[in-house]
Amino acid sequence: MWRILAIIALSVVLLGQASPALAAPRWWPLVPCGLNQIPKDKTEADGYTLPCNQCDILRLIKNLIDFFLFGVTPVLATLFFIYAGLKIVVGGAMPAQLAAGQKIFWDTIKALAGILIVWLAINTVLKSVGNPEILPTEWWKLECTYTPPSSTPKPSGSVTPAPTGGQVPADVKSAASELLGSGVSFSTSADCGSPYHASQNIRDMANGTLPAVCSVSCNCAPNGTVVNAGLLRGLTTLKNAGFGFTVTSFLTGKHSGGSSHYSGRAVDIVPVGDKTRWQQAKDKLNSIGGSAICENTAGASVECSVAGVDHIHWTYP
Repeated sequence: MWRILAIIALSVVLLGQASPALAAPRWWPLVPCGLNQIPKDKTEADGYTLPCNQCDILRLIKNLIDFFLFGVTPVLATLFFIYAGLKIVVGGAMPAQLAAGQKIFWDTIKALAGILIVWLAINTVLKSVGNPEILPTEWWKLECTYTPPSSTPKPSGSVTPAPTGGQVPADVKSAASELLGSGVSFSTSADCGSPYHASQNIRDMANGTLPAVCSVSCNCAPNGTVVNAGLLRGLTTLKNAGFGFTVTSFLTGKHSGGSSHYSGRAVDIVPVGDKTRWQQAKDKLNSIGGSAICENTAGASVECSVAGVDHIHWTYP
């Protein structure tokens, strides 16, 4: 009688553990994009109506792994435990049935323990030898950012380099030189064609040369505008606080009309790490001054934790 009661109790506990895995799975739908109807608990910012891209291939693989680990495994383990328990109870005086039930029971425990040991081993190795600046705190969570190609045609043929000349204020030149030597990464991606990108902007200012400034229509040339020295120093402060990031836009690129980018008061960055790290970087910038927000590819303000977040936009002061 005690065996029956023990099996019933174990089954109730295991089914109770399996139910939450199926109630609100983070891996559903398995295909994370291109759906025509948004679920009630989701919004467009969660990516349900966005066209599929390269990142969604990785998300699909991650969803399949989570599906088998958190959806299939708990249910199968529960069923195997129930089946093993029935064989033990029904076997009674039949040693073969009793042994078979015990074997299934212990094999299931070994399989579950094996999964946990492998996860623990991977976690231990990554935490021991991984670079904490590059490795996300929650490494098992997939973070992938996709930047769609600009709809604006790229300039055809050779691009005329930005004219040089003019004076850069001493404080801006000093702040640019310090930031350039701090280890921060600067993007060479150019919406308006090379050399109109963040990397060229920072090098021009560090060299004392007026940087190119673009417009919405991609007219790019020096006009006397430079990046605010306080903004440059703020980025150095962020780096020195332990944050890794890439500067993707200073004065160049396609932005909205009248954007603070074109007046040298704004910068776009992409932090290294998971979205918790993005939120921390945003908070750090806000503590320095100005206003930092997370934006999607369309330039709309979104929460730093949503799937569609693309960069942090910081306006200073």
